[in-house]
This record gives sequence, structure tokens and C-alpha cells, in this order.
Amino acid sequence: MSSRLLQLCILYRKEKIVVKFNPNDTRLKLVNPQMISQSGVQECVEGCLSFPNRFVKTIRPQKVTIQALNEYGEEMIVDGEDEMAKCFCHELEHLDGMIFLDKAIEELSAL
Repeated sequence: MSSRLLQLCILYRKEKIVVKFNPNDTRLKLVNPQMISQSGVQECVEGCLSFPNRFVKTIRPQKVTIQALNEYGEEMIVDGEDEMAKCFCHELEHLDGMIFLDKAIEELSAL
């Protein structure tokens, strides 16, 4: 069985990020992450380091719950809301071979 690893580096800006892990941590390592629930809807502006200066609008869940293993093989559940929910969706799709352009509802000019 192959493993999937998702590692997020959280850069704090003006946006409020609400998650259930320690907000002082700047890295969250998830092994074999799976989205186990989602709720709500939000319109997002997304970009990706793989596509510099390219931005789109997407529709994402407002809240998601992710089940995964941590770097020590222990099961963990992580909730993400708003900006963090968008990040989880974006990064999980990378693991499934999708990119943010696949979810675009509108192309935006460079911000």
C-alpha cells in the first residue's frame, strides 16, 4: 500500500485560521489524510505556487474534518474552517492528481 503525505506550512497573515491543533505550530504533517466530513460553502480566491501569478475563484466547503496519521503513526482528527478548510481541500486534491484550476469557477487577473 502506498502512503500519502500532506505537509502544510501555515503562514499567518490577516486571515483568522481556526483549527483544533496548536495554533503556535507552523507545520502540520498528515500521513494518508482523508476528508471525513465537510459542511457549509464559501467562495474562495486561490492561487498555487506551481502556477505563479494565476488566480481563480473556487467554491469550497466552509468547514472540513480530516482523518490522518501523524508523523509517529498515531491517528489524528483535524478540523479546519474558512481559510484552513480551503487549504486542506487544495492540498488533498494535489494528492489525488488535481489542481486548483480544475475547480475554477472564474479566472481572475493577477492580484
